[in-house]
Amino acid sequence: MNEGIQRKRCYRPSLTETYVGLHRSPMGRRLPASPGSSTLPPVPGRGGAWTNRPIIISKPVSPSSVNSSRTDIPPKIDRELKPKEITERTLRAQQEQQELSDEALKRLKSVQELSIQREMIRLQRAKQSEEEIRRILQEKEESLLDQIEAMMQSQKKTEEQMASNQAELTRLRAAAVEWERRQGVSMNSSPLAEMDEGKVAHERTLKQKNDEIRRLKGEVKRLQEKQ
Repeated sequence: MNEGIQRKRCYRPSLTETYVGLHRSPMGRRLPASPGSSTLPPVPGRGGAWTNRPIIISKPVSPSSVNSSRTDIPPKIDRELKPKEITERTLRAQQEQQELSDEALKRLKSVQELSIQREMIRLQRAKQSEEEIRRILQEKEESLLDQIEAMMQSQKKTEEQMASNQAELTRLRAAAVEWERRQGVSMNSSPLAEMDEGKVAHERTLKQKNDEIRRLKGEVKRLQEKQ
């Protein structure tokens, strides 16, 4: 019992939290899913058996969420960085972050389209009485599910990259603040002022994209629950 309590106290959420879905039992009764996963309904496997195939759907990374589980630990400061290098690396990281969020949006739109196609095939299969046609539709449905799973695995990697990128931006800003402190330069007359201006625009654009990512994930999740 004590060991269980200690483990519970030591738990820290990961950088990319995940939605928790529901599994369907063979009798149609819904069972709680394992933590960190959302599932599509059972589908016929290649051998004819019905199986649950979990699909992990990570929540989008927001600028404020990165390292939120360890706010007591300040970012490591690289005191060797000069203002020019800090600015250049910050601009590169911001650009990469925008590209990653664009990639995540595009992929999620594809997942949404595939989920709709899969639902249409499922409904079509349910109306069919001819066994051969039902088998062909089952294979199409499973093929779509394979594509969706592959995309969501790629999505998870993209969001991990975004979390790493955001941590890098946090470290760079800490380095800029430290440089100003040592140089005794006012924020209004240093590269940090320009960095902060770009940071506001960057985070505003990223928030809009994350809101769209969140909306698309909600729609995909609703489609999965309907099935």
